[in-house]
Amino acid sequence: MKTQHWITTLACAAFACLLGAGPAFGQYALDIEVEPVDAGIVSSALDGDYTTVTAMPAEGYEFVGWEGDITATEDSMTFEMLDDTYLVAVFEPAGGVEYTLTAFVDPSGAGTIVRDPADFTYAEGTVVTLTAYADPGFVFTGWTGDLPAEADPTDATLVVTMDSDLDIEAAFAAAEGLVDDNTGATGACGAMGSVAAIMLVSSMLMTKFGRVIR
Repeated sequence: MKTQHWITTLACAAFACLLGAGPAFGQYALDIEVEPVDAGIVSSALDGDYTTVTAMPAEGYEFVGWEGDITATEDSMTFEMLDDTYLVAVFEPAGGVEYTLTAFVDPSGAGTIVRDPADFTYAEGTVVTLTAYADPGFVFTGWTGDLPAEADPTDATLVVTMDSDLDIEAAFAAAEGLVDDNTGATGACGAMGSVAAIMLVSSMLMTKFGRVIR
């Protein structure tokens, strides 16, 4: 939201308006913006050469401070207009800044991501640990997305600090050569492995009875 307040004497403003001229001598512009938009409103009042600006937060927000040509933390301040002045009234969600952590699995159903602490939005500065667990038949291959510069993308455990909204993906791939817990055989053997096992048994039986398959 942006407001503009022209400061001048009544006589000077009327004269400039009648002539269609630009800002007259002694006339300065006060431009005010609100960040984020709709997080609050700002009022301004003129008293001679001084102006007072007051920031009022919208529901669910709180005032942080002024930025621009003047920096201050008070929600209301008075200053002398000596030049065109640009101000930004900065607000944040009540209770502090929060960021969203979006973490998803690719392909869907290949694994699970566990968060610690378990949440979706976090206060600024919160340290979050993500751990990737592969479902049966898959292996974890790495992290992609908004990763810390020092992170090892191949480590199943990832630690991030919430200083912005983050989008992170845990990638998995179909596993090969999986060991069958019941037989000790590898899943990669497949049908050919079964045929080889049958031929081996047959050969052993034939040898026992004095016949060898050649």
